Amino acid sequence: MNRIRIRLNFDNMFCHGVFVYGNSIFQKRKKLWQELTVSNRSREEPQAYLGDFNDILSQDEKQGIHPQPRIYLDTFRRFVDDNGLMDVDLKGSKYTWFSNPRNNFITRERLDRVLVN
Repeated sequence: MNRIRIRLNFDNMFCHGVFVYGNSIFQKRKKLWQELTVSNRSREEPQAYLGDFNDILSQDEKQGIHPQPRIYLDTFRRFVDDNGLMDVDLKGSKYTWFSNPRNNFITRERLDRVLVN
């Protein structure tokens, strides 16, 4: 299971909350983004996606030795754009994940986020 969907009622205004885990394997994440996009085509209610996406929207969301492969960025950006999602600005640290130090260097990334439409 890589997602849980709930339907919320706020004074007869409904929205969907989707708790997401993006697999660390790119092909599995790509499949999840495609499945979510297909399942959203018939939904008219607002949605909020929350969780560990294991993806970034731009290189400035990563600090490390190796840049994020362009295809990863493009695939995740396409998911966000195709679903009319906006990234919610979260308070606190810019980065939500930190690697174990290797050769005295730490990789930092913003993998956790909230996306809404």
